[in-house]
Amino acid sequence: MPRRIETLIEESRWELPRDCFSETSRLPWSEQGRVLLGGPLSQPGGPLGSSPTPEDTDEGPSIYEGLPEGAIAETWPGDEGSLDQAIRTHGFEALAIYISFHSPLPDRTWGVFFLEAPMREFVRKIIRDVRVSVALANSLAHNIVLAHELVHFRFDVYALGEELTLSRPLYLLYQQNVYDRVLYTDDCWEEALANAGALQRARFVDNRVARAASAQMQWSDFVYRACKASPPGYSNVDVPKEEMQSHLGGQLRFMDPKATVPPASATWVASSQGFAPDDSCPLFVVQNNGVVRSKTRLTIPTRNGPWIVHKYDKDPWPSTPHAHHCDSGEKLDLGTGDVWDRNQQRARRLPRRELERIRDYVEAHWPDVIMPGLSSRGV
Repeated sequence: MPRRIETLIEESRWELPRDCFSETSRLPWSEQGRVLLGGPLSQPGGPLGSSPTPEDTDEGPSIYEGLPEGAIAETWPGDEGSLDQAIRTHGFEALAIYISFHSPLPDRTWGVFFLEAPMREFVRKIIRDVRVSVALANSLAHNIVLAHELVHFRFDVYALGEELTLSRPLYLLYQQNVYDRVLYTDDCWEEALANAGALQRARFVDNRVARAASAQMQWSDFVYRACKASPPGYSNVDVPKEEMQSHLGGQLRFMDPKATVPPASATWVASSQGFAPDDSCPLFVVQNNGVVRSKTRLTIPTRNGPWIVHKYDKDPWPSTPHAHHCDSGEKLDLGTGDVWDRNQQRARRLPRRELERIRDYVEAHWPDVIMPGLSSRGV
């Protein structure tokens, strides 16, 4: 990591109020996940080439060849089910996670953490759907996920600059009061901007991918479909970039999901022209099937398919909180066990034991959430 960003962070810790920084004590991936290596993965010189053209130097991240060879799991046994379902549930955070230098791990580690097993599955999906070589698919996978995560890094750096200007905490308050509450909604502009960055990068390399004789799908079409299949917020890639930046800048400055900043200020929000270059962001690999956790969304596996619970769901019906079935779209009342279809018609009722198991799962992961009273009616 270049000395410049490392020095900037340490000097900021002395200059800014203490509550500008905290610590991530609970790993955002499952316990079996193990950090394998730190620092940049081998770069560049893979099938995509090593030198971006001048017009790409503004928004295009450096190209990394991919994960090192070694003891790689052949399957991904995460409880999120298939990779497609995981992307529909978590977006690109099913593949990699950015940990902020505002709230690093206890040893002050921060950066982009690739989840090895899901990334391997993503490479296989690209080989199958786009029909390119293993080497090219590997480069494409890491290139596009990195493009998404680097937007989070740029926003982290932008927020630090705003904090140094205003001499008050912003980023952690934004995470708690805005991001966590708008995640998986159309107001999550940080994820929209990150996916837009990934899509922009995909369009830049389209011509290089098209030169692969076997390719049967335009690379940017594949990435666009993945973005549109992601949760709300992540899927808003059709919104103009300047509008996304205006919303995100307003959320940070005013702690209001609906706030905006003027266009002149918006152009700097999560911009690659900030005072920390993209290659100063550390990269790591999480081995041993590390599976992403979400702070605000739980996926609860059951024999009849997974249920999803949103911690800050704005819809109070049929209970607060309630669960959504991943496949059918049905809603589950966590008080009565009643299951309602898309037409808000009562479809069935869960057995009491299954309802209690789902409730126990939620309470174990979110002890601060107040569950609805458990109905005494027979189920």
